[in-house]
Formats: sequence, C-alpha cells, structure tokens
Amino acid sequence: MVPTFEQEAADEDRLAAQLGEQLADLAKLRAYFVSNNDDVNVLYLDQWMAGVEDVAKMAENTGRDPEEFYAAQKRRKRAIERLLAEKNGAPPDDEENE
Repeated sequence: MVPTFEQEAADEDRLAAQLGEQLADLAKLRAYFVSNNDDVNVLYLDQWMAGVEDVAKMAENTGRDPEEFYAAQKRRKRAIERLLAEKNGAPPDDEENE
C-alpha cells in the first residue's frame, strides 16, 4: 500500500518532533556535564555528535588519554539515568543526598 500525502506529512512531523526532543535531551545532558565541570563527558558528547564513536579516536582528536573516556562512562550512565528519570516524572536518585 502506498502511503498518502497526509500520512507522509504526518510521519515527517512525528520524526521532526522526535528529533527535536532528542536534541533537547542532548542539550540537557551537555548542560548537566558543563554544570558539573565534567570536561571529559562534554568532549565525549561533542565527539559523538560529530560522528566519532571510537574512544581511541576521540582521545586522539582531543589529546586526552583513552582511559579518561572509559572512566567517564560511569558518570555518563548515571547522568543519562537521571535525565530519563526526570523525563518520566520520577524523582532523581541524587547521590549527593545519600
């Protein structure tokens, strides 16, 4: 079945909305890293957004040690979990409050 013009337009609108939401989430994540002075994860996001997925290449591009990117992975995971919890209306699991 061939989609109608209206179906294609609705699909494009839905995809544009999803992309906008994803970009907003990435901006929040980046702002979180900046506010926490997490330079390695800011670099990671910048490199990832530029299409670089290999940590060794990220390290080469930024002059950082690859181990810094691996060590930052735990912080990145916690930040993403926090953002998703906030997005889903759950209270953040604040380590600072423990």
